Amino acid sequence: MAAARTTRLVNGRTATYIKPWEGKSAFFKELESIEQYKHRPPPTGIFQTRIMTMQASKGLEANNVFVIGLEEGKLPSTDSGSTVAEEARLLFVAMTRAKDRLHLFYTRKRTSSISLRNESHQLTESRFLKGLPVPKHNRIYHPPKSDQD
Repeated sequence: MAAARTTRLVNGRTATYIKPWEGKSAFFKELESIEQYKHRPPPTGIFQTRIMTMQASKGLEANNVFVIGLEEGKLPSTDSGSTVAEEARLLFVAMTRAKDRLHLFYTRKRTSSISLRNESHQLTESRFLKGLPVPKHNRIYHPPKSDQD
């Protein structure tokens, strides 16, 4: 089907419209199918997960956002050249990517097998987490495992 071209004068300017639909009903039918597709729930069992840095998340959105590693010394970092204000801004960018749920994680203890240190060590919650105005009843803490597990 060849596209129909229409030229109109709009606000003193000439505008050319390409109309690939056979009529208004065909246009609205296609528009309705696009809207239905946008609001369709994702198929069961197929989920999309994106793992990225906080810098790479700028401009993107997700239904659920998980930010991990919110320990003092990691965020804000003690060995990077960036300022605390810059790292706070990056965390804000990451937090504002969530449309529905935001999950912020820190760990109390890292073991030598995942920390690149010879021994396990204790960690403290990032000052950024401590500064968030989150009511205590909205914070979920998982009890520490005993050392015998």
